[in-house]
Amino acid sequence: AGGKISSVRTITVPSGNPPPPPVANFTFSCTNLSCSVDASSSTAQATATYGWSWGDGTTGTGKTATHTYAAAGSYSVTLTVTDGGGSSTKTRTVTVVAPPGNLTVTTSTTGLSLDLDGYTVTVDGGPSQPIAQNGSVTFTNLSAGSHSVALSGVALNCTVNGSNPRTVTVPSGGTASTTFAVSCALGLP
Repeated sequence: AGGKISSVRTITVPSGNPPPPPVANFTFSCTNLSCSVDASSSTAQATATYGWSWGDGTTGTGKTATHTYAAAGSYSVTLTVTDGGGSSTKTRTVTVVAPPGNLTVTTSTTGLSLDLDGYTVTVDGGPSQPIAQNGSVTFTNLSAGSHSVALSGVALNCTVNGSNPRTVTVPSGGTASTTFAVSCALGLP
């Protein structure tokens, strides 16, 4: 009496295969403190979303994006690509530098028996520039930060008021200035 038992099951097979998970990747270029990024993924669908973590505590979205950092340094930038097939991340290190700045040095000389041949200004012990007794010179493309500025060639009967050398902070992408006030007394220059 061995009969056959048959069981019928219905199985639904989806058409096609599910899309593979995305593969995150990006290129970047940085100029001074600003970076531009362009995401790519050979497997992400048109509906994929792109999220960025800039490494300085801020985030953003979009297949292409730009970000400006507040300070120079190295940052870990992470891209996350998400679509119906899952998500993928890619992290790279970007290094940004502060744009250089400028420093304008001015002299103001008062008194008697002035120093007729002027002075010399030196920044960080490096190259010097001549400066008139009442004049100014500009040092360009200095790194952002503190610099030592010295006035030399001052006649014996003249005195530089204030610190000499002195520290001046050059801003990133801007111009700092300092003035050396020189007082001369009656005597031989």
